[in-house]
Amino acid sequence: MAAAAAAEKPAAVPKRLLVVEGSDLFRRKLLAALKGLEGVKFEVAVEAGAAAEALAASGAPWNLLLVDLHLPPGPQGDFLETLRASPSPGRAPLLGMVGMVGLPDLLQLVAGLTPVGLLDKAQPADDLRAAIATALAPAAAAPIAPLGTTGLTVRCTLGRTDLKGLLVGLGPGGARVAVPEVPAADSALTLMFILPEVPHLFQVAGRVTNREWPGPGAALGTIDVKFADLDAEARSRILAFLLVDARRRGVARTAEIGKTP
Repeated sequence: MAAAAAAEKPAAVPKRLLVVEGSDLFRRKLLAALKGLEGVKFEVAVEAGAAAEALAASGAPWNLLLVDLHLPPGPQGDFLETLRASPSPGRAPLLGMVGMVGLPDLLQLVAGLTPVGLLDKAQPADDLRAAIATALAPAAAAPIAPLGTTGLTVRCTLGRTDLKGLLVGLGPGGARVAVPEVPAADSALTLMFILPEVPHLFQVAGRVTNREWPGPGAALGTIDVKFADLDAEARSRILAFLLVDARRRGVARTAEIGKTP
């Protein structure tokens, strides 16, 4: 009976992935990475018109859009502008792919697209595969990445108390801050900080999820803060900063994907 029930169990529905990549060289690398993913069915578009047609076609919804953010407009229009005209949450999640570009240009590329993550095209195929798998499982938590950029100050406000700390880790859903006084777990607070080359003042509410104090005589402890109200555009700016910060550390990796630290 058990064997019969197992035989009657319907097969899992493959997740649908739309790949939009104009570079022949990188597309071959990307497709090699995708072949290692189980339970994924993908369609490839190499120019803006074909991508727009695939996005608009009737059928099962796309689970993820894997898009080259350098894709040029085609005769039928600009696919990236089409995406900007239909931002999330109504649109399928977008995982952006970028080549070597500075932070100011990257900020322009991601503006209005609200990606769930960014991929560095220089990453090895195995890392690309892992990042895509993570994006297809959005419930997975994104870790707070240690920062290569040092000396970033952050103002922590707890009620009427202000603490000056150092931003030592950052993710799209939270931050790690070194502070002279460690607040209680689950404390509500507001962080205010500026990231180099990012023309934006980040002011975000959150809660303390983890706290550490090295011991007697230590000058600073650390707290992990889960963001509560970071808007989509601010999140995109953080993703862009993280990707460039990782490159500066000589590490080709994904700007962390996910909504929570």
